[in-house]
Amino acid sequence: MRVLMPVPDRDFDVTEVAVPWRLLTDAGHRVVFATEHAGTRPAGDPRLLRGVLFGQLGAAEEGTQFARGPRVFAARGTATDNTPAFVVQDGSYLSARRPGDAYLFARRFCALLEAAPH
Repeated sequence: MRVLMPVPDRDFDVTEVAVPWRLLTDAGHRVVFATEHAGTRPAGDPRLLRGVLFGQLGAAEEGTQFARGPRVFAARGTATDNTPAFVVQDGSYLSARRPGDAYLFARRFCALLEAAPH
């Protein structure tokens, strides 16, 4: 099945796009991206792509990288654990609020597609 995935032209959280794309394509679906303005190549939030700390403008200007580590500010769903994730479903409407919900959202979306009449 072909799935249309609308994305902003710029500054979006790449996790919210990459995780559903991966799970949908792994399930055999074809994902087509649509941007706000025709012909625009979508660009994720550069701070997330470069790994620059939020709120440190000086560091961002210098391109300083932060060290990834075990520091966790909020629980998130993962590829193997949906426990902290939260997704709302009402019939065929499905909504998630945070990037940490991306895996659960993608799994539920795939299930909706599989259950839909073809």
